[in-house]
Amino acid sequence: MRSASYYLITTLTDSTRYSAAELADLYRQRWDVELNRPGFRGGRLV
Repeated sequence: MRSASYYLITTLTDSTRYSAAELADLYRQRWDVELNRPGFRGGRLV
């Protein structure tokens, strides 16, 4: 199994308040919303 590394740049720098796992989950949720918006297909508006 191959794994990938990702970098997330954020202004939320308090690691005791915002864990890496929590930030990754929020980022995933954000993209779920973006990709499921009407008119948004394959990374571009149509």
